[in-house]
Order: sequence, then C-alpha cells, then structure tokens
Amino acid sequence: MSFGQRLRLIFEAKGNAALDAAEDPTEVLNLSYEQQLEQLQNLRRAIAQVTTEEKHVDLLEDCPKCGMHLVPEAGHQQTHTYTCTMHPEVRQTQPGDCPKCGMHLVPA
Repeated sequence: MSFGQRLRLIFEAKGNAALDAAEDPTEVLNLSYEQQLEQLQNLRRAIAQVTTEEKHVDLLEDCPKCGMHLVPEAGHQQTHTYTCTMHPEVRQTQPGDCPKCGMHLVPA
C-alpha cells in the first residue's frame, strides 16, 4: 500500500468519524418521519385528484347511437349538490373547493 493510499484512508476514516459525531440520530429520524408524512399527504391528494377526475369523466355521457356529447335540454336546469371526496359531510349547491382540505368539490 502506498503512502498516498494510506493517507487517503486516514482522511476518509477521520471524515466519517467527524460526520458520525456531528449527526444526531433523533434529528435524522424526525426529518425522515416528516418527509414520509409529506409524501403520504401528497399521495392522498393525488389519489383524491384521480378519483375526482374519474367521477368527472363518468358524468360526461355520449349518445349511444352517434357518439356525440349529450347536453342538457334548453330550459331544463340541473341542480347539483357538490361534495368533497375526502369529506363527504361537506355539501354545497355550487362548485368550489372544500373548506377543510381545499380539494375541488365534485357533483354528488
């Protein structure tokens, strides 16, 4: 083993020891936990977004004979109740956002 290789190994060992001494396992675990919670919240939002989009797609119907998009009859007003996919107790008569989580409301 050459002198340069030994010197490099000594510096690596001392550097690793210094980093290990400076690192607090509790802080690392807390940071990891917070990051996992954030990722879980993002996943929940993404799932709710996909569910909302799927419901929206289900509401769009096409004519079974010609395939054209169906529209409401003239003079016929539809009244919808809108709700949150994550908070079904939230109900509104107009589209908007859920007051609890901010997600888009979908027709009930």
